Amino acid sequence: MKRILTYLFGAFCMVTMLTILNACSDDEDSILTRADGVVASAAFDMEPPTDV
Repeated sequence: MKRILTYLFGAFCMVTMLTILNACSDDEDSILTRADGVVASAAFDMEPPTDV
């Protein structure tokens, strides 16, 4: 029983590490683009409204 729990814990750790490493990768393709070609980061370049 102890051996089975050890294997399960090891598998859980490996899956967790693979998930973390995949999430932290620096991909150039990670910029979100809509179907009409608008880049998601373009929303951060907008000027704030002046008449509130």
